[in-house]
Amino acid sequence: MSFDTDKFISEIQSRKAIWDLQSEEYANRDLKKKQWEEIVELFGGKELSDEEKKNSGHSLQRKWKNIRSCFSREVRRLKNTKSGSAASHKTPYIYYNQLLFLKNTVGNLNTESNIAEQEHLTNDQEPLGPYSRENIV
Repeated sequence: MSFDTDKFISEIQSRKAIWDLQSEEYANRDLKKKQWEEIVELFGGKELSDEEKKNSGHSLQRKWKNIRSCFSREVRRLKNTKSGSAASHKTPYIYYNQLLFLKNTVGNLNTESNIAEQEHLTNDQEPLGPYSRENIV
């Protein structure tokens, strides 16, 4: 039996609680659980025991995480690709176009750094924190 990844992606897309970080539905654990149970039912879980459904659910969630990770990697690769003759001619991720609905949820994750704060300190100053000299007994 082959797995229909195209259908899987479409079903995930129609359930915002699973993938849309900005959606209020995403924070609702009960709704998210219900939507994953619907996915399990759609992909062969109707005649399974409760334990088999649970295992199938974990398998489908791992599959989704892998698909999403590959898309995220592709977004970063395309963002960092040089133009012109130095550009890579790598084949794009097969599900890239189908997963464009995720574009706002991956690759734009901003992180904060304290590097700028530390650059403003002079040599005589030390950053305050749990491991500064004042806090060590």
